[in-house]
Amino acid sequence: MTGFCAAQRLPSVLITGAGSGCGKTTVSLALMAACRKRGLSVHPFKTGPDFIDPGWHTAACGVASLNLDPWMQSWKEFPENAAHQLFLHPRPLAETGAVHSAPDIAVIEGAMGLYDGLPGVAASAADVALALHIPLLLVINVRGMSASAAAVARGLAGLRPGLSVAGALCVMSGSERHEAFLRSAFAEFCPDIPLFGVLPRMENIALPSRHLGLTQAAEFCQHAEDASFFARLADLAETHIDLDALLTRLRDLAPSFPPSGNTFFSSRTTQADAMEERGKPVRIALARDEAFSFWYPENTTLLEKAGAELVPFSPVHDAGLPPDSHGLILPGGYPELHAERLSANASMREAIRLFAEDHTVYGECGGFLYLMTGLEKDGKTFPLCNCLPLRARMESRHAALGYREAQGLSGPWKNLTVRGHEFHYSRVLEKSAEIPPLWELRIPSASSLSGTCRECEGASLGYVSGSYVHLSLLSHPDAARSFVSCCRP
Repeated sequence: MTGFCAAQRLPSVLITGAGSGCGKTTVSLALMAACRKRGLSVHPFKTGPDFIDPGWHTAACGVASLNLDPWMQSWKEFPENAAHQLFLHPRPLAETGAVHSAPDIAVIEGAMGLYDGLPGVAASAADVALALHIPLLLVINVRGMSASAAAVARGLAGLRPGLSVAGALCVMSGSERHEAFLRSAFAEFCPDIPLFGVLPRMENIALPSRHLGLTQAAEFCQHAEDASFFARLADLAETHIDLDALLTRLRDLAPSFPPSGNTFFSSRTTQADAMEERGKPVRIALARDEAFSFWYPENTTLLEKAGAELVPFSPVHDAGLPPDSHGLILPGGYPELHAERLSANASMREAIRLFAEDHTVYGECGGFLYLMTGLEKDGKTFPLCNCLPLRARMESRHAALGYREAQGLSGPWKNLTVRGHEFHYSRVLEKSAEIPPLWELRIPSASSLSGTCRECEGASLGYVSGSYVHLSLLSHPDAARSFVSCCRP
């Protein structure tokens, strides 16, 4: 493929299963690695709110993995945001030296189980597959079952009409005899669901995890002994999956995506246009290191379209902010794992405190924590930037999890309604009533689909704002532009 100047078909697959832990991530990475090894341009995606799995996808493909979320990205309110437009706007990973190219295949990892999600919020993997006509590859963990695997496949495929099923893979098979039983069951009970492979139990291919999910790919793959990880995954796929048959099937079922039209990406001015109309782009420092990496690539693209020049820097390693910055974004991540080094980097903390006196500064979840006076962890308090008179403490269980719709009360998004999600293990210990909240949150609830819980969240003080909400700027056409306008000198 040379580009999307007209509607074209794109071989695509959504990898899903009956629930979390069934092997979706391993299969997704194995298929991505194998396709890339064959010379294909693979564009990876993840349904639902997530930062960690997309990081692994990016490491496997050399192209930034994008999230597909019908609710968080407001597909209903803004149909032009439908995820096929994201297929037309790939974002190469600059540090890999990847060349921008049209995809040969799109590989999407589904969140949780195929139909799982908050009732009343159309954002399950099945919803994505139905909206975009993407065929499914069912991953079934067969530990402790044989013929019942066919029943699982039949149930997943048939619960909702309209789903296209490319086929199935069985994982965690115990023996050649076990594999024979599985193949016989599929041939008898699911002749219309091709079984493209049976993967054995392989303990040497395991993804490490921690409290927010998997360990980040960047820190796992930096070790020399892990350099062959994706090569092993590619070999796993080549050995145990009939890739030729699967890829042929995906080409036959390939959905058609229209050319780029009136999307948030294409309808806004380009960065070059912004420079011509408004002068130089607004230079905004964006924290990107092992402590701050939870950031949607789509947000970067939208901010650039709105006239920003995003300059990465490291609060862990650098002594100060990028020169000539007019704004600062501190994304989420794992500041608690690097609290000692962040606290010890006094020159960076002071640089941010001084910068915040007269420049727009925004912190998101982990970045929100970094802007506070300190973070308590394991009985010890780590001094931080002291831009917001708040303290937080790490807890042993998650403090919040789920979708959020946020009405801006102050700060860069005042009077705008945007969407995102929360997932964190820390709590703010105390908050003065004199600190204005950043948001009024609408929290979708399974027990109240027509009504929702509302609460105020975050903080906005002077030029500084932050909250626990991870924003998707795709949720409002003016969200990115509003932030850049606040940073403009």
